[in-house]
Amino acid sequence: MKKPVFPKNKTEKSMQTYEKNLDKYNKLQATIERLKKKRDKVK
Repeated sequence: MKKPVFPKNKTEKSMQTYEKNLDKYNKLQATIERLKKKRDKVK
């Protein structure tokens, strides 16, 4: 999943979608980081 792009047309709907996707993206990145750390510990 790639980072969501800031919407060119700043309508209410596109901003909400952007923020929702950004939130999802950030959570995903955090999870990936956590898993990486865990994996490094196991080694």
